[in-house]
Amino acid sequence: MCFFLLTELLFFLGIAFSLAAERRTGQSHWAFRLLAVGTFTASFSNAALLVFYAGFWLLFLFHRCQLTGLKWRSALPQFLARYPELTLLPPAAWAARQIVTPQYGWYEKYNSPIENLARLPANFASFLSAMPKYHIQNLAHWSSQHFVVVSLLGIGMCYALAGRHRWSLARGPRTTLSMASFGGVLLVLAIFPYAAAGKSCSPTPVGDPSRYCILTTLPAAVLLFAAFRAIAYRGGRRTSRWLSAAVAVAVILLGCQIPAVYLSERAEWIFSRSLLHVASKNEVVRHSSIILMDNYSFTGQAVYGVYGFKRYFGDLTRLVSRAAPRNGAFYSPNEIETALLRTTVLPNEFNDVDPSGQQIELVAERHRNAETDAHLAVRYFALRHFGTPAALDEFLASLVTVKTRILKGATHPVQHEFDNISDGAEVGSESPESDFTNDQGMRFVRTPWGWWASRFETTQRQYENIMKHNPSLFKDPFRPVERVSWNDAVDFCGRLTELERRNATLPPGFGYRLPTLAEFDQLSTPSISPATAVTSDDEVRWSTAPIGSRQPNELGLSDVFGNVWEWCLDSASDPRFKVSKGGGWADHWSDLATPAKAQRLLGPLRRDYPDQAFWDRGFRCVLVPDPPKEMAPDDG
Repeated sequence: MCFFLLTELLFFLGIAFSLAAERRTGQSHWAFRLLAVGTFTASFSNAALLVFYAGFWLLFLFHRCQLTGLKWRSALPQFLARYPELTLLPPAAWAARQIVTPQYGWYEKYNSPIENLARLPANFASFLSAMPKYHIQNLAHWSSQHFVVVSLLGIGMCYALAGRHRWSLARGPRTTLSMASFGGVLLVLAIFPYAAAGKSCSPTPVGDPSRYCILTTLPAAVLLFAAFRAIAYRGGRRTSRWLSAAVAVAVILLGCQIPAVYLSERAEWIFSRSLLHVASKNEVVRHSSIILMDNYSFTGQAVYGVYGFKRYFGDLTRLVSRAAPRNGAFYSPNEIETALLRTTVLPNEFNDVDPSGQQIELVAERHRNAETDAHLAVRYFALRHFGTPAALDEFLASLVTVKTRILKGATHPVQHEFDNISDGAEVGSESPESDFTNDQGMRFVRTPWGWWASRFETTQRQYENIMKHNPSLFKDPFRPVERVSWNDAVDFCGRLTELERRNATLPPGFGYRLPTLAEFDQLSTPSISPATAVTSDDEVRWSTAPIGSRQPNELGLSDVFGNVWEWCLDSASDPRFKVSKGGGWADHWSDLATPAKAQRLLGPLRRDYPDQAFWDRGFRCVLVPDPPKEMAPDDG
């Protein structure tokens, strides 16, 4: 809290020094300008203050207009030429901050501009709708806890009203409309950087109350003053005896919210620190690969929690939340999948994670011990700076109790030895009647409809043997090949057919290709069960799995649902697109009671351009009789 109050004080000192420089000449002018630059730069260590700098810049421009008697259009070029440092300071300070204190992990892109500008109005609307309600609730809560202060303010207001001319305030030259407009512009400028960075407000903020106060207290004060002024000087009145008292009361009430909010956030930080302290000493936690936080109430100060977890455990990879947090500070499985879908690159925190390690659920219970936020902050501060390490450890350990539950024990990757597998007749006979393994180690299952389907999705090793490269994100010879387009899959089938015909290992009139939609539906007709699907519903998962990790269906086919979406031969209703079916590991399964329900959950067909490749898209081959040339499918 001291840091925030100090940086805000420095910011206002920078404003004061700038105004003082404007009214001086010579050496004192330059001295105050240097002081202004120095204090502003120091205040920008609190990056939130950058959002208010645009408001100050406008205010100083208007002040310049008042001194010179020029309209703002004429004063603007002079102002830019006279004070270039005030214009260049914010981008320079931001660039320096990125160099001196570089961000890592998810925080690298925390303040990056949103890509979808259509979200900007919705983000703005969330601020404008949620923050007034928040301030009213916060004010009511503060007032109920400080009855004596509120009573004294009421008495002071009555005294001012009784004092008549002693407290009268004469109307100045500025119009109420200009003041309200400035307050509105200041509010927009304060909100815009947050909205443009993809942040929004909820009626009940999680970890963001200081953002609410910082963003709106000053604009709210300006707008409130404009409203008071309009009421006080209605009907052409030139003086008001209650305006000054009302403004003083409003300033006190608005200002008193800020320390209370900072104390609340500091208490959240202390509980997060306590949680990390206790969890770091828990042997189950220390030997787990992934820790799921079920009760997110402890992560109000989530960014500090994540950074603290790195300090305690040496990485950021193990703490995730089961549900997506409202302020986006921890990744949930859903968010990991979304990040992959957009970028095909894992978030930095998860590059070194071991998905085969033990996964646990961590449930924490806090013990406030009848202490207020202020008491907690004072005790922590005293022990942190003046107490012994043992006393601080004892204090932190007393605030939180943790319980763990093992969700999944450590597993070892499935080992596949396909080189020596032979399940039936060798290919090459005139009419093979059983399952077989071809020259590439691809195992084919004879279907009831007289053709063969690959038991597994095409692996990276098989794809690389034919195509001489491996485009997959999740490198493993025995995982499905992914990031292949429809064109790539069709090309693979064509090359495989040509190779085996050249080696005389295919029966006449048969060839490899992708299954049609109808054929894929036949392969997936048997009963559907989560046990036969590699998905992220039953565990934290952000990658495909080796083929054959789950039991096959009744036809002997593995991963017909889950692991990767599988390209089909058909075009969509729009012939520009090709379709895929079967879902991927990022699909969530729940209560798959019937095949019909599973089909609904797996949703409509995925349709994409035939040259598009994705991290969750693969294919399997079927061996079928070649169609007559006039009936050959259009290959797009």
